[in-house]
Amino acid sequence: MASIDERLVVATARSLGSTSSSESEDTSSPPSKASRKRLLAGINADEARLTAEGRPWYEVRASLLQESDKATIKDLSGMSDHYEIVIPVAEDRAHLPPEGYHTFYLNQLEMGLRFPVPRFIQTLCDHFKVSPIQLTPNSYSSLLALGILLRFHQAPLSLHLIYSLTQIRQQDVGKFFIRFRPEFGFIKGNPTFHKGWMNRYFFLHRNAQAGVAWHCNMSWSEKPTRRAPPLPAQEYDPSSFLDSMSVRCFNAQDLIREDLLCYFGFSRKGVVVEGDLGTTKGPSPPPEERVKEKMKNSSSGGDKRPRKKTLSASDIDKEVETSLPDQPTVEVTSFITRPVTTTTVAFFQNFSPELDLPVINSASNQAITEALATNFMQALVWGGESSRRVSNAREVARSSKQSLDEMLVQHDKLMRELEDVRGASDAEKRSLEDKMTTSEASVARLQEEMKKMKGEVEATWENGKDDFLKSSEFDRLCSYKALYFLEKGFNGCLAQFRDNGYSETEHPASFLSILKALEDFPEECEVEFSFAPKE
Repeated sequence: MASIDERLVVATARSLGSTSSSESEDTSSPPSKASRKRLLAGINADEARLTAEGRPWYEVRASLLQESDKATIKDLSGMSDHYEIVIPVAEDRAHLPPEGYHTFYLNQLEMGLRFPVPRFIQTLCDHFKVSPIQLTPNSYSSLLALGILLRFHQAPLSLHLIYSLTQIRQQDVGKFFIRFRPEFGFIKGNPTFHKGWMNRYFFLHRNAQAGVAWHCNMSWSEKPTRRAPPLPAQEYDPSSFLDSMSVRCFNAQDLIREDLLCYFGFSRKGVVVEGDLGTTKGPSPPPEERVKEKMKNSSSGGDKRPRKKTLSASDIDKEVETSLPDQPTVEVTSFITRPVTTTTVAFFQNFSPELDLPVINSASNQAITEALATNFMQALVWGGESSRRVSNAREVARSSKQSLDEMLVQHDKLMRELEDVRGASDAEKRSLEDKMTTSEASVARLQEEMKKMKGEVEATWENGKDDFLKSSEFDRLCSYKALYFLEKGFNGCLAQFRDNGYSETEHPASFLSILKALEDFPEECEVEFSFAPKE
């Protein structure tokens, strides 16, 4: 992908070697719990570091699968011996598988993916220009549930039809999901999320020489192509199919059960399929003969699953009947086509005691036998459906009660904490009020003291002023000031006369005598002229 860090690619490629670094490890004995914990701790630390660096998810996620998971993968996928599984090590990443290998996720297998990948899914991925390994798990359950319903109604799995019913969305960089268009909501029930599914991947290699080939480009893509496919040469009219689906709603998890996947050719576990995904070579036997042959193989030990799960047509009847439980038999039969009705009769015959089989087979009125088989199927299905719904209701009630108990415990805890907070708040409030009262009293006391001190200062100033005015010091200062003003005033006037041209020779003033003025001063005023008194 274009956004991959080249340094990480080089480092990872070096750790991979020729195939995968997991091949160089000794897998003869499973790792101990202590080493497993250390490995998981190291993986968590690396993922946290890469996430903090802003790496995309495919550079962060390491696989948590172990060698012991190979058996589970082989059992779920139904793959032949022409496939080879490699479990990644901690340094491997999903977008960098070894050369010749491709990445798949365990949750994709849990959602119905089988090998070889159904041809119509590969064709759809090839049209969108994305790889099947980039589809989310729910994409497979939705597509396979749609494929089962289309084959049940004998509709073609054409690219144009499936494209018109679905749409592709990008969930993240390099990760896409295919869902039904909003106007087609007849398949529900997919899980809302798959916890940790991006850490459950493995590498898969197929032997092309043995005829196991990929029919689409398996390389990663950053975004899908949303162009409409060309119209087929013989266009199929889906009106009748959509009319039938408009009043029904199916559970995807019920439709992708293993017996239905096998019966309709999307899985090769326990059945022999000629050609690619149910495309038979030569004349195909009637549906009744195929069901009887399947029942015979199951009763002879060829299929290890319970007898009631060997016939996939019963599950289709189950979906039909559970959608309309109160409808009359005639309307249900109008939805179930004739080949499936004969399958229902064969299923009814399988449950009948051996002593009653001749009587049932020799019945002259086939319609009565079919109605009896349909009613038997309806009772059988709704018995299991009622049990399932009661179990679900009990589980919901138990979960609700547990949630309610936990909520009440949490509520009591919060109430106790609230009371503690309220008590602490009240104590703190009382303490603050006491401190505020004390502070107010202190302020009032200080104000009184300041007022008293101000009065004392004013009284002291008045008393000091009166004493000073009556003292000899005040008289001495006043005399000094008066003599200073007289001297400066006389000298200033004399300077002004001289400055204005009134000289003593031209304008004598014999009546002005300084000595005469000094003689007129009191004898006790001893004042020095021209300088201030010395302290």
